[in-house]
Amino acid sequence: MSMPSKKEILFHKQNGKCHYCGVKMILHGSTAVLKRPARKKLASKDHIIPRSHGGSHNMSNLVCACAHCNAKRGNMPYHLFVWIQKNHPQWKMVVRRWHKTEPEKRTSFMLKLRQAHVYV
Repeated sequence: MSMPSKKEILFHKQNGKCHYCGVKMILHGSTAVLKRPARKKLASKDHIIPRSHGGSHNMSNLVCACAHCNAKRGNMPYHLFVWIQKNHPQWKMVVRRWHKTEPEKRTSFMLKLRQAHVYV
C-alpha cells in the first residue's frame, strides 16, 4: 500500500470540495477521457503563496482547488483572489456558478474587471 499524495490528503481534508468555489471535485481521471465540463472539476494542488513569489511545497502552503479555479487564479496573490471573490457581487455570482456560466459571460466580466484596473 502506497502513501497518499499531498493532493489526495488535501482532497480528503477538504471533503472533496474546491477551496475557492466549493464545487465537488474529481480526484483522479484522465483529461483525454473526461469531457470538458468534468475536466474543470479535476482536483489540483494550489499554492497559497505562488511558487513564482517564493512559496514552498509545504502542506501549510497548499490547498486543493478545482483545475478551473487554480488556472483562473494563476499567480494572483491569494488574499486578492479571495477578496474579489467575496466582495465583488458580480464576481461572487460568477464564481458560485463558475462551472455553469457560458465563456462569453465570463470573458466580458473579466474584461470589465481589467478596465476597472483590478488585477486579474
